[in-house]
Parts: sequence; structure tokens; C-alpha cells
Amino acid sequence: MSGHDLTQLLRPPGTSNFKYADTPPVRILELNDESYDPSELDRLLPPIPREKPQRPGRSHRPEDLGLEPDLSRLSRRMRDLAWYGNRSDYESRSEADMAVCVAMFGAGYTEAEVWAIMTDPANGISEKFLEAGRHGERYLALTIGKARMRTAASPRRRGRVYARRKGVISVD
Repeated sequence: MSGHDLTQLLRPPGTSNFKYADTPPVRILELNDESYDPSELDRLLPPIPREKPQRPGRSHRPEDLGLEPDLSRLSRRMRDLAWYGNRSDYESRSEADMAVCVAMFGAGYTEAEVWAIMTDPANGISEKFLEAGRHGERYLALTIGKARMRTAASPRRRGRVYARRKGVISVD
């Protein structure tokens, strides 16, 4: 009775339904004589996008990172994490990287400013990026993209709820 929307993948008749322990065979229960004109469907359906869409959770390194931003909008804890890297505050460097990215987006920094902090060898937080070599940019693209999405989805905008709860940004 469900399965009326176009997003559902239907099981072909004659195959087994492994959703159930006894794997019953899939059968056609009803068939009518409706047919659809392909040209009518072409007219009604949206066009297929020509370009491959960008993954929503991925960032791209900006061409010009500019000067390294002033981190005074971050809490002392997050500034220290950015400057000195993870000193056992987080279980992994990945978690520490995510915390800095979320904190920066939560405090209103731009994507280019986040990239600048995360890639600057003078900052301890860039350690994983630098060690990853040619894969570092891909790693950061995913991390920064996920952080941007996380803060955008925050109910109070720009990640302040997450950041405040984790002690990530300073609240004046």
C-alpha cells in the first residue's frame, strides 16, 4: 500500500524480499492497462542537470586565502587549540579540527578564513592537514564542508548553540 512516490526503489517481480526472514517472492498483485507517452513525460519532468552537482558537504580551497584572520572572536580554549593543536583535549585530531572549524563558522568567520587557519603551518591545528600531504586538501574540504553544514543547520544560526555547549566560542 505504500511505495507510491517516485523516490522508492521497487523490487522486481520474481525476486525475493530479503526484508523478511522467510524471504517471500515478490509478486504482481495488480496490473492495469495504463501507458505513458515518453514525450509527455519529457515535457512534464524537470530537465536532467548537465553538470555534476557539488556535494553539499564539501568545501573548496579558495584561490586567495588573504591574511590570517584575527581569532579574538573565539574563546581562549579554541584560540589555543588553533595555535597549538590538539594537546589531548579531543580524542582525535579530526575532532579537534572539526571543533575549530565549527567554532570559526559559529563566530562568523568566512570559509576562506577557516581555510587560512587550518592550512597555516604556523598553527598547530594544521598538523593533520600537513601530514596528509597531497590528501590533506581533500581531508580539509570534507571537514570544513561538514562544519559549515553543521553550523548552518543550528537552530540558533551559525553554530552558537553547539559552540557554546562545547565551550568553543566566547560569549560576551
